[in-house]
Amino acid sequence: MIKEISKFYSIPFTEVNSVTSKMLVEATPAAKKKHGIKAGVYAPTWEEVMEFSTSLKSFLAKYPHIETHVKRLVGQIRSCSRHAGGVVIAEKLNESMPLIYSGGVRQTPWSEGQNVRHLEPMGFIKFDILGLASLRMIEGAIRHILQRHHNIAEPTFEDVQKFYNDNLHPDVVDLNDKSVYQNIFHKGKWAGIFQFTETGAQNFCVRAKPDNIIDLSAITSIFRPGPLSAKVDQHYVSARHNEDMIEYPCPEFEEVTKETYGFLIFQEQIAMLAHKLGKGISLDEGNMLRKVLTKKGTGKGAEVKNEIYNKFVTGCAEKNLSEREANKLWETFEYFSGYGFNKSHAVSYSILSFQCAWLLNYFPAEWMAAYLQKHTDAL
Repeated sequence: MIKEISKFYSIPFTEVNSVTSKMLVEATPAAKKKHGIKAGVYAPTWEEVMEFSTSLKSFLAKYPHIETHVKRLVGQIRSCSRHAGGVVIAEKLNESMPLIYSGGVRQTPWSEGQNVRHLEPMGFIKFDILGLASLRMIEGAIRHILQRHHNIAEPTFEDVQKFYNDNLHPDVVDLNDKSVYQNIFHKGKWAGIFQFTETGAQNFCVRAKPDNIIDLSAITSIFRPGPLSAKVDQHYVSARHNEDMIEYPCPEFEEVTKETYGFLIFQEQIAMLAHKLGKGISLDEGNMLRKVLTKKGTGKGAEVKNEIYNKFVTGCAEKNLSEREANKLWETFEYFSGYGFNKSHAVSYSILSFQCAWLLNYFPAEWMAAYLQKHTDAL
């Protein structure tokens, strides 16, 4: 909003960007201190950003007319957009929620701010139906391979499926193939590689040099706003290449986080650590803690959290960890839960990334043909 208003008044972009890029960084620590928050991710309110960001205060003092517009527009709807693949299903939908036409497409703005846990109790079913261009590229590359190397002039879908099942299926392909990691992910050959279209993700991957699917999953999980703002990417690369420097607070922590070099990258790690360190914390309770900490709308809240916390501290004491050490571990849970990613999702996505890289590594001409075709179709 500040950028749009400033652009209207012809204020140089570099000046505006220097403010908007720093204001949250400046305001967040002071806002957390104000609320007594010592760990975890906190998103300051707009009022707190204006109160604690020195850069923003200086900017608005210099351009008071910008402040006037900002105060009037903050919290207003900027635009009407449509979820890329969100589909709400119900009988007589027009009688249950408002509908609009936007760009010739019927949609419901009322449901955009709600997720499945809000909608289901009201009798609606919501699906996120997303398509990936990467799948079309994989099919196209396989067709080229069959034509060039198997003398099949017009491959059928069954031909494509057979090649996939024989060579690329997750149960068949060698996910530890070092040549794929070294030739693609280490050297930075990114044409059409799923999840690695951004320069930042590419540079991070080259620095981290993944050797397996878990490494790849960790990299893609870290390359998101939360972890990046906490510089987890830098710490991860350092630990990845200096494993002797990693300090694990206890054997259980090492067992659960060794594959991610001492970092809690995946949400499942929080659940597993609570189960292993707590007294009588079942895996179901550990998973409930994961949901509570990651704010997944369980409806349980503080009561469940406190109950599991007490079991956790008791279990840590029985494992010769002091109360201070137990609390530090718990704070680590809360801190990383703000941006922990679901491991099952991350691994699934990374297998698709690996399949793209496998094709580029072993059939570069065929993969590039499919890649170029995708971009041609988009024109």
